[in-house]
Amino acid sequence: AYIYRDKSGNVTGLRYLAPEDVTIEYDKRKNELWYRCSLITNGRIEPVNMIHLKKWTRDGITGQSLISYASRTLGIASSTENAAKEFFNNGCQLNGILTVQGQLSDQQREQIRSSWNSTYTSGGRGVAILPGNMEYRPISLSSEDAQLLQSRAFNVSEIARFFGLMPELLGETGNSSYGSLEAVQNHYLLHTLLPWIILLESEFSEKLIRPSEGDSLKINLDESILFRTDKNSQANYYSKLLQSGILTPNECRKELGYPEKEGLDDNIIAFTDVNQNKVNGKGEE
Repeated sequence: AYIYRDKSGNVTGLRYLAPEDVTIEYDKRKNELWYRCSLITNGRIEPVNMIHLKKWTRDGITGQSLISYASRTLGIASSTENAAKEFFNNGCQLNGILTVQGQLSDQQREQIRSSWNSTYTSGGRGVAILPGNMEYRPISLSSEDAQLLQSRAFNVSEIARFFGLMPELLGETGNSSYGSLEAVQNHYLLHTLLPWIILLESEFSEKLIRPSEGDSLKINLDESILFRTDKNSQANYYSKLLQSGILTPNECRKELGYPEKEGLDDNIIAFTDVNQNKVNGKGEE
């Protein structure tokens, strides 16, 4: 995204740019990096004026599409789906072998293959009529033996791995249980969203906030909405913030969508104060 600034250097707007519209140039000898984009200007664009998010990169300079990074795995998954489609379309029967007594020319073999395919490949149904000197030996495997079902489930796990997801979030619930849903949610926040959150916060803070504003302005993405579905975790979360004096009761009510109430604007810090005085050598509280 290109950063628009006024004459004083303050940010006035952002313009999204497709990756194919931006060229990254890097001089190794001078260790200088800049961008070019004809949609913005014909000159150089300094890095300070360009938001550049690199989730996947091989050299730290140019980002790489996750789709291209995982292209091999996605290709295998596509091939598995096509193989499963053909397998079940043929009645779960693979091709067989036709044996003929004597020698056949190339033309005769091609004629027999063409005739057989056009007459008897009907989804595993039909009656085959063979000449006296011809024998058909089918090669059949069950879907379990071919491991198509296991392969398809494995493909889901592989794709989930590239996106930092647990397979349960993509519908693969073979090894999950209701009790593990909270762990899945925490895993989603920690391993899937947090890398993106840190990437966005770091890039935006570095490029959009001036050094003189660093003490007064801060970019922070709020992930607390993820806890709304888990009331127990949500209650513990805000309870700890209240007891530590980080938030006031009205601030908690505001985040939860409740109206503010009078007298709840002060911080509440729970503590225990025990005084022990000695009287005549005896300790009294």
